[in-house]
Amino acid sequence: MGRQGPDAPRFRRIWLFVIAITLHNFPEGLAVGVGFGGDDLGKAVALAIGIGLQKMPEGLAVAVTVSQALLPWRLAYAGGAMIFVISDEIIPETHRRGFETHGTVGLMIGLVVMMFLDVMLE
Repeated sequence: MGRQGPDAPRFRRIWLFVIAITLHNFPEGLAVGVGFGGDDLGKAVALAIGIGLQKMPEGLAVAVTVSQALLPWRLAYAGGAMIFVISDEIIPETHRRGFETHGTVGLMIGLVVMMFLDVMLE
């Protein structure tokens, strides 16, 4: 039936956090795979580097609790790197190939999922 007792809410939050990180990382991995499956190796490498740069501070923020004072700066850097990758590579590519509606719907679904997880993790 699962762990019960005073730590049960804490474990529930931890599992919700694990699920949120998994849902967050899955499309990034798909994006890198699709990038390398395309014709332009330079764009694929740029995408992989951008996502990799965003992953480093994100991983530190998740794994290291010793440096709480730097956490907002690391998360701001991670968010900025991901916004750059999306605005510079992904959005223009969806509009170039005729997938404007699919890209917009995907963005909307992703926003709803992340907002749901944000509310659930509070």
